[in-house]
Amino acid sequence: MPLRPFPLGFSIGTDIVHVNRIRALLVKAQQDESQPQYLDRFLRRFLTPREQHVFSSQYLTNGRLVDGGQLDAVSKHLAGRWAAKEATIKAVSWRRLRFHQIVIQPSPHRQGLMAVILDDAASASAPAPPPLSSDDAEPTTIIPEIDFRPLVEEHMVREAEVGHEELTGQVARISISHDGDYATAVCLAAEEPVPGDVGGEAAARELF
Repeated sequence: MPLRPFPLGFSIGTDIVHVNRIRALLVKAQQDESQPQYLDRFLRRFLTPREQHVFSSQYLTNGRLVDGGQLDAVSKHLAGRWAAKEATIKAVSWRRLRFHQIVIQPSPHRQGLMAVILDDAASASAPAPPPLSSDDAEPTTIIPEIDFRPLVEEHMVREAEVGHEELTGQVARISISHDGDYATAVCLAAEEPVPGDVGGEAAARELF
């Protein structure tokens, strides 16, 4: 009897991040007199303008951490978000996603988080992540310290003010967990059918 394909077109991605690597970046930012610029550069590395706005309103004052005592909580938060975006990129491998095409936010209809995989990038002026070298098998730990082109402020404000109902894209399920020095994330995404797919054929393609 031939194998019966999984009847639903789902794809799973997972990722793990060492929280201390994020914490080290934040500590450097706190110790550096140019902390606002350094921290802003890091946040622009992987958060959309919308996500930057939410993060800043919760944790920052004038571009600085509101309370140094929140360093552990902020490190875990950002590590979880980084892991969630990497997990989404792996789950939606057919899209070749970039960080700025993914918005991680609370689900409006259920507890927990969701990933919104945007039909278009959240910031057209955001640079793509640097290419990985052949020695880098996993993108999880690649957090380079590089300069970034400034984003257009008008676009950032406009993007930050977009509501749930105004985002256009595919929703995926996200689960983030923390254990000690590590943050893990799992993404469950729907596979996009191609013309001619019927029933479970999208899932069946992976068998052949």
